[in-house]
Amino acid sequence: MDEYNSLNHTCYLDEKCPMFDYCCIHCCIQSGYYKSKRFFDFDTIECLVMKSCYKAILKLLSVGNDECKDVFLYQ
Repeated sequence: MDEYNSLNHTCYLDEKCPMFDYCCIHCCIQSGYYKSKRFFDFDTIECLVMKSCYKAILKLLSVGNDECKDVFLYQ
């Protein structure tokens, strides 16, 4: 918990990353600790993939919200 609090809700790889809370919830603190002696050890490649997926999902939802706002099944 001390390490999480010391991060102050910011990723040490990218301070403006919107995925910080998601990564903290889904990272394995045990493997992070064994790998680097830090509980929250974020992988650079995994981080790039997650941010790319996040941005793509936001764009997809934006298009869906614009084009399908009257479709019952979409809502």
